[in-house]
Amino acid sequence: GACRLRSVTPVPTSSVWQTYGGGGGRQRSYGYVRDPAVGFFIAGSTVKDLNGVYQRVEQVPSWLPHKFQLAYRKWPWGEPDNLDGWMIALVDSPADAQEAGYTAVGGKSSEWLIIDSNGRDRFGHKGETVIPGAGTSWQHLHRLSARDKEERQHGTAHSTPDNAHHSAVAKGDDEDELPWQVIFIGDEKMVERLRRGQRHYEHTIRQALGGGTCE
Repeated sequence: GACRLRSVTPVPTSSVWQTYGGGGGRQRSYGYVRDPAVGFFIAGSTVKDLNGVYQRVEQVPSWLPHKFQLAYRKWPWGEPDNLDGWMIALVDSPADAQEAGYTAVGGKSSEWLIIDSNGRDRFGHKGETVIPGAGTSWQHLHRLSARDKEERQHGTAHSTPDNAHHSAVAKGDDEDELPWQVIFIGDEKMVERLRRGQRHYEHTIRQALGGGTCE
């Protein structure tokens, strides 16, 4: 499985991925009442690629601009993780909001993000918690990705993806696109069962969450 990422130029590190801290120790400073999830099950969005089972990971693409505390990624079970799947992640708020071009959702020291396979922050949720909510606790984001900024800086932006993105924004924010189910998964075996089950039938995921099996 060769990495399919289209690297931003220049790549910040010598490889296409970096290992982040994984949130170790940070949770106590926020008074978290439980350990971070080992996975999330997200459903209910009309953005089909958003729905699915996300597994906690320690490696994230190096060109993403965020400082990660927790990261979860979705990719097909039984296939290599090429680091290009959708992600849900808890990240630090930007140190310099003016330089970053945005302020964190909720105005806290961290925020939850749902990041698409192109590296765009698609949805945001207030941070300082290991359990994000669902539905309208999330909001649409219209931030430039690292790739967008790089393309604009070097004048190499391609019209097709940019036009598609702006067209989607022009239609307005659709609440049906929000993640209406965000379910905390605290057991690694359950994450694997759900990922395996998702590859076949969606009802096996629901059955497993209700205490059944995915076999």
